Parts: sequence; C-alpha cells; structure tokens
Amino acid sequence: MLPEDSVPFRTDFPEYHSEYVGGTLSELVNEGVLVKQAQGIYAKSRRSRFGIVLPSVEKVVEAIATRDNTELLPSGMTALNSLGLSTQVPTNYCFLAISSERIWQAILELVAAITKVFSISDEEVLDAVVNESEELAHICELYQCKMAS
Repeated sequence: MLPEDSVPFRTDFPEYHSEYVGGTLSELVNEGVLVKQAQGIYAKSRRSRFGIVLPSVEKVVEAIATRDNTELLPSGMTALNSLGLSTQVPTNYCFLAISSERIWQAILELVAAITKVFSISDEEVLDAVVNESEELAHICELYQCKMAS
C-alpha cells in the first residue's frame, strides 16, 4: 500500500511488465486512489474534511529530481516566492534542472570539437576550460568521484 502524499512513477515497478503496471495504475486512477499528474507520474492524495489534497508541487518536484538523479532549483517567480522575496504565489512553477553528468558531457563534446579545430590535445583544452571556473572544477570533481564509484 502506498503512503499518503507519495509520488509513484510508472518506472518504480521494473519487476513487472510495463503494460501490467500501466493497467494497474489506470485502474487505481479510475478508482480515485491515485491522481495522474503527467505521463508516468502519479500522486497518492489524502482526504481532508475539505476534500482531496494532492502532494505539494515541491514534493512532486523533489520526487522527480530523486528519480532522475539531478538537482532542481526554483527559478523566476518560483524562486522569489520560495525565498520569501515575493508574496505572489506563481501560477506556473518553474525549476532549473542541474545535472552534472549532462553538463560534463556537453563540456567533453566542446573539448572534442576544439581539439579538432585547433589540433591540440584534449588534456590541454580540458585543463584550460576547467581551471578557468570554480563551478566547472567542482563539476569535474563530482564527475570523477561518480566515475570512481
């Protein structure tokens, strides 16, 4: 049984056939046990004396970030509201996805292109790019730790 306010994904059940999982989740939606949030994303609501209460946007975003092994940061009006700098509640929530692996892959592709154009070694280019920025050096360290584990 799923706990209240949980955010299950269709991919949370890899031991079962995807059609079976999809059918079961659809039945649970039809019975009112789950609410479909988006394709493959569901929410287990809870009942209050005022009606059905869905998990907060932050809880859904946190579940997606955990599933995708990435970090999501509030952006725009969402960030201003969550930092207390605005009392306006955003109608559309906006988050910035930060995935060190994606950024690292983009850096490696850029380095490969530069080495072809300028006929220099990739180590020279990578050292120059990473040493220019503390953020890139941090991403490089995270990636190296991930690859080592």
